[in-house]
Amino acid sequence: MVYKERSRDTAWYSIIDADWPTLRQAFQEWLAPDNFTIDGRQRRALSEIRAQVELPPARR
Repeated sequence: MVYKERSRDTAWYSIIDADWPTLRQAFQEWLAPDNFTIDGRQRRALSEIRAQVELPPARR
C-alpha cells in the first residue's frame, strides 16, 4: 500500500480470549530482560517459547 507517498506494509494479527492467557505467558518470557544479551540479541526465539506452551485442545 502507498500512503502519503510512502510504501507501507501492514499485517493484522488476532488472538482470541481463550488463547490469551497462555500466549501472554509466552510473550512475557520472550520479552523478559534475561532473554536478551548485553548487546540486545535474543537468547530464545518467540517461536521456540511458543512451541513449549500448550494451547487449549481446540486451538491446535
